[in-house]
Amino acid sequence: MELDETRLTLGIRPENDSLSDLGSKNTVDAAVEVVELVGSDTHIHLEIGESFIARVDSDIQPEVGETISITFDEDNIHLFSQETGDDILADKQEREKATAASLS
Repeated sequence: MELDETRLTLGIRPENDSLSDLGSKNTVDAAVEVVELVGSDTHIHLEIGESFIARVDSDIQPEVGETISITFDEDNIHLFSQETGDDILADKQEREKATAASLS
């Protein structure tokens, strides 16, 4: 698959991101749209793409309109082909896991 010719959607589960200092390396800055207290978590809806929700501890409650910075572990991202819906990283990640398991 030629990535330069493929439209992709980035997928990150809310539990796989974390807050970071504004302007830090490898982060995304975004404005807070909605803050929801959900049990022991706070769900923060951010102005990124169509929909982005970060899940953080309940003691973190930014103000609506505030700009925050998030980061995420690259091992936990998904890249979906908008044409097929396939996670184009899934095969690569599965191969890497199998290789690592065979070496241990």
